[in-house]
Amino acid sequence: MVGPTRKLKTGSDLMATAPTPITGLTRSQVSVTDILHFTGGLRAVRGDGGWQLGPLLRDGTISAERGIPEEQIRGLAQTMGLVLFGADEIVPVDPHLPARIWTPLLGPPRLQHAANDTWSMISSTAGDAGDEGYAKLARNLSVSLRAAGLQLRNASDEYGRQLEAALASGWRVGDRFSNLLMVELHLAFHSVLSEMASARDYLAQVAARRVGAPDRIDALARFRDWTGRPTNSPVLSDALVKALFEASDVATPDPWLHDIGEYRNLFLHREHIGAMARWLVVEERDSPIGPVRTIAMAINTRPGSESRCDALTRFVDLYGRLCRLADFAAPLAPFEARPPAFGTAENP
Repeated sequence: MVGPTRKLKTGSDLMATAPTPITGLTRSQVSVTDILHFTGGLRAVRGDGGWQLGPLLRDGTISAERGIPEEQIRGLAQTMGLVLFGADEIVPVDPHLPARIWTPLLGPPRLQHAANDTWSMISSTAGDAGDEGYAKLARNLSVSLRAAGLQLRNASDEYGRQLEAALASGWRVGDRFSNLLMVELHLAFHSVLSEMASARDYLAQVAARRVGAPDRIDALARFRDWTGRPTNSPVLSDALVKALFEASDVATPDPWLHDIGEYRNLFLHREHIGAMARWLVVEERDSPIGPVRTIAMAINTRPGSESRCDALTRFVDLYGRLCRLADFAAPLAPFEARPPAFGTAENP
C-alpha cells in the first residue's frame, strides 16, 4: 500500500522561486575561534601553527600539545580510542552574546549537509509548495536533531570542565570523583535522550505519511502496531519502513533505535541518570604525543544490560546513527532538500 502522492517541484519550478530578500545587511571583520570536541573531555583549538590539543598533564602542569597538522588530528584521536564528534565556531559578533555555531562531525562517509539542515530545507520546500502539515513535521524533525546535537556539545563542555578540574586537583588514573557540577552533565544527557527520542518518533511519522498511515500515528510504537495488522502489512517492504524497523528490532544484536527510547524511558520514568551515574573516573590513554588523561562516566551499554560504557561515547554513537537514518530518509521525502537562496536589492 502506498500513500497519497505529492507533486515534487521540478527544476523549472525551483528556478522560478524568488530568493529570500536580505535587509539590514552589514559587513565587518570578526575573529573566529575554532574548537574540535572529542570524547573523554579533550578539545583542540585552531592556532597559527596548527591545532592545540588539551588539557594535558605534563610534569604536573596543565598544558596543550601544539602544532598538530589538520590532516593528523582525527587520526590522533583514533589512536587513543576517542571520537572526534563536533566542531564549534565561536563568533563574537555581539560580545555579550557570542554566537556558537555547532557542526556535528559523523566521520566518513561524510553527509552533504548536516541532517538537521537537510530537514530544515525540506520544511522550507514543503512550505513553498503549500503543504504546511509536512513543513511542520520536517521542521520538528530538524529542530529535535539540532537540539540533540547542541546538548551533546553541552555535555562535552561539562566533560572538558571536569577533566581540567580533575587534572588540577591531582586525581590519579583510576580515581573516581564526584561534585555538585555533575548535575549539569546529567541534565545535558537527559535532554540529549529526550530530543533523540523525539526525532525518532518524528522519523516514524515521516515513514507513516509516506505509506499512507492515519495522522494519529505519531510515534514509532504506534506505527509498528499499525503495520502489524494484516491489511497494512504490505507497507513493510517500503525502504524507510524497513530501515526503521530493522534498527528497532529487539530480536537483533544491536537494536540501537529501540535503545534510544529505552534510555529515555529509563531515565525519565524509572531511574534518573544522576542516580545511576554518580561518579566520574580518570583514565589514561597511550598516544604518539605521550600519555593522555581523559574522564568517563559509566552507564549500562544497553538499558538492563550488565556491561558498562562511557555515556558520552555511547550517546555520540547513537546520535550519529540517528542522523544517518534521517539523511537516508531525506531523498524519500515528497519534497526536495533545496538550499535557500538569498538576494539583496542590488544583487537579487
